[in-house]
Amino acid sequence: MSKAILTVGYPSSGKSIVLNVAEDMGLNTISMGDIVRKKAQEMWSDKLKEIKQNPEKSNETISELYARFATQKRQEHGKNIIARWCMDYISDSEDIVFLDGIRSPEGVEYIKKHMECHVIFVYAPANNRYHWMLDRGREYEDSFTPADFINRDKQESNWGIDLVIEDSNYILKNCSTIEDLEKKSNELLLDIIHS
Repeated sequence: MSKAILTVGYPSSGKSIVLNVAEDMGLNTISMGDIVRKKAQEMWSDKLKEIKQNPEKSNETISELYARFATQKRQEHGKNIIARWCMDYISDSEDIVFLDGIRSPEGVEYIKKHMECHVIFVYAPANNRYHWMLDRGREYEDSFTPADFINRDKQESNWGIDLVIEDSNYILKNCSTIEDLEKKSNELLLDIIHS
């Protein structure tokens, strides 16, 4: 059976660093957040364009619109819809796939029907995550206030991230340097690959 290595963690915890390590190892990597943004751009292009053209007239940010999109699609198509979208990018011949940013237990269960799953919780303290979010330069996050950051974490909780964290198989603590997280990620991924 093929293996899926999944990361879970709150925004700006360091999941993309682990993803980069997986890419450097030659694994097929899929960012669930990128899939959500891609689908939103396909399905809600008019709404995104409106916010981008008139941000001062909008009552939500781009980030909030992506969250609303993901929530609405989960309500319309089931809580595992993001995982189902991601599975479209995985070929049957692949031995190991790295999925970044699983959010719901239903998504994990869906992937488990197709692959052996190993879930890694990437942990970082909230204060660090907030400052890293402001610094990472992702679209429209540089203006996040502490309240925006807290609301985003609450949204993630509503999707079931805490339940995925509870059931994760491994934990990577991101409390030091990027190099430290890269080293720990490399060691853990090698252990999972060879298990």
